[in-house]
Parts: sequence; C-alpha cells; structure tokens
Amino acid sequence: MQSDPIEELFGLMDDEKYDDVLDKVDRMISTDNQNPVLHAVKAMALMETGVDSEAALKEADFAYKKSQDPFFKYVRGWALAENGDIKQGLTLLNQASDQDPDNIQYLIKLAEVYEDDGKSQDALKAIIRAQRVEPDDVRLSLMKAGYLNTLERAREAVTELKRINSKYPEFDYAYFMLSESYLLLDDLKNAQIAIDSAIKHSKQPDPEYYERSAQVRIAEGDIENAISFLDRAMGAASSDDEKVIYLLEKVKALSFAGKADEGEKILRDEYGRNSENALYYYSLIDNLSDQGKKDEIEQLIHDKNLPESLSTLIRVYTGIYEKPDEDAVESALSSLHDDINQNDFNMTLSQILFDAMLASAGKDE
Repeated sequence: MQSDPIEELFGLMDDEKYDDVLDKVDRMISTDNQNPVLHAVKAMALMETGVDSEAALKEADFAYKKSQDPFFKYVRGWALAENGDIKQGLTLLNQASDQDPDNIQYLIKLAEVYEDDGKSQDALKAIIRAQRVEPDDVRLSLMKAGYLNTLERAREAVTELKRINSKYPEFDYAYFMLSESYLLLDDLKNAQIAIDSAIKHSKQPDPEYYERSAQVRIAEGDIENAISFLDRAMGAASSDDEKVIYLLEKVKALSFAGKADEGEKILRDEYGRNSENALYYYSLIDNLSDQGKKDEIEQLIHDKNLPESLSTLIRVYTGIYEKPDEDAVESALSSLHDDINQNDFNMTLSQILFDAMLASAGKDE
C-alpha cells in the first residue's frame, strides 16, 4: 500500500526535518501548484527554520485565499504574527481554535503568540483550554507551569509540576522548572533538591541546569560551589556565545565572594583576546565600577576612542558623573544615534548599556 505524500510531509514536520520538508514540498508544488495544503506546509517549514518569514507569509496567504478552513487560518495567523502583525495573527488563531477546539496545536500556537505579545494571562487561558482536550499531555503541563511562574503564581506551578513528577519521576526538565518555582517562592531548600534531581536524572545535563544550581547556591551564600557549577556550565556549553554568558556570571559570583580582582583578571584576559566584543568591554567596565576604579574606566574609554556621547553614557552608568550636568548629558545623548551609526561595536555597547540602565531602574522601583 502506497503512503500518502502529504502525510509523509507532516511526518517529516513532526520529526523536525524541515529542510527535507522544503525539498520535498517544492517538488510536489511543481506538479500540483494549486494545492493549498502544500503551500501551507511550506509556510510552516519556512517559519520553523526561521529562514524567510516573508516568504512564509506569501505561501500562507496563497493557501488562505484557496480555503478558509481552520488549518489555513492557523498557518496564516502564525505567519502574520511572525511578520509582526500580532493583532491580526491572534484574530485568525482564535478563529481557528474556536472552529476546531479539539486541535491542541492551534491552542499551543495561540498561547505562544499571546506570550510573545506580553499577555501571559491569555496564554495561560489558551493552555487550560488545550488541557481540557488532552489533560495528560506533559507539554501542556510544562507550558502551564511556565505561564504560572511568569504570572507570579509559583505555588500553583509547583502543584502542576509535581503532578508530572508523580507520573514521570525521572523527567529531568520538570525538576528544572520546579526549581524555578521554588526560587520564586524563596524556598531555597526545595529549589536545591529540585535542581539536584534535574541533574541526577539527566544523562547529559543542559548547561542551564548547572547555571540554575549556581543561582540557588548564590542565593544560599555558597559562592564557592556556585562558581564550581558555573565552571561545569561552561564545560557543557555548546557554543562560544553560551560560554561567554556563564563566564560573566562567574565573574559576578566572584564579586559576591569579595574576589572582584579575580573577576577583573579574567575579564582583562578575555577582552585582550576579544577586543571587539562589546559584551566583554561592558563587563570589564561594570566590574571596575563595582570596585570603584574610576580612573581605569576612564583609561578604557580613552583607549577605545569612543565618541563623546557614548563616553557620557558610560560615565553616567558607572557613577563617574555623580551629579551630572543634565543639559550636558542630554546634549551628548541627543547625538548618540548619529555617533554610533555604522559602528557595530558602539551600537552593541550602547544597547547593552541602555538595557542595563533600564534593568537597574526597574530594580529601584
């Protein structure tokens, strides 16, 4: 009995073999150009690969013009959201899930788009609807717990995750999420038990597990063990960019332990090898600021020959300007966009500084 080619496409999608899907569907479209399902599947594969969201929308539009079946509303809604039209995307995804309420995939995508739009409560509602259809789906329980954590309803998340633990006692990721819930509840003892269980039950622990373990140890004041876990996270990292994040967390941990000078040495060595890495530059400045080494920050500004507007931003952020002249600062910052334009290092550094200043302001509120 010959298999259905379209079913094969969906099988490849389920197996996340998106390049194979694109290769096969293009060949099928060449002989069946008016089939909306083929264009819809191509749109999904393009979105999953992240290669060309505009091309995905064109394919989704073609399919939707042929049929307003819930499936095509789902694909077009997803494509619209991927291309920034969240409002219309949500409209179509809601229509698709209302017309076919038993399709949990529509509700999952609806939840994801709501979450991307900062509407965690609506995302949670979509997942609860999906759970009425598939109450034992672990993926739904994990998503529900994640949204509950985001909504500061961590105690409810604990209940949801323990339900998974009772059915699948060796499922490491559920313990990882459980550790987050306990951290949000300031229950450090159970947070440590949960993350230790995640590491124990994982054949090859994700570096995030070691990072979480370090976070729990830092909260407990056990800085030495925290640093050890961050070293393990760096060893398990799959890319240099990922290693940088854990390295910088280690530097912060050293500062907490009163060893900011050790962190400074690490950063100077790394910056010496990667002088065009704006994150290392910022981290070194941040470390020196923690130590009150204003002269050395000034030297770094001078050596990098930064534009005055960006130099001003650094001086404000690090406290070199304890009582800055507001007019002078405003004047300098008004020219920041023009000063950093066409310079990747300066553009990245300014964004990092703004993000750090916003985060700091949020903590002060």
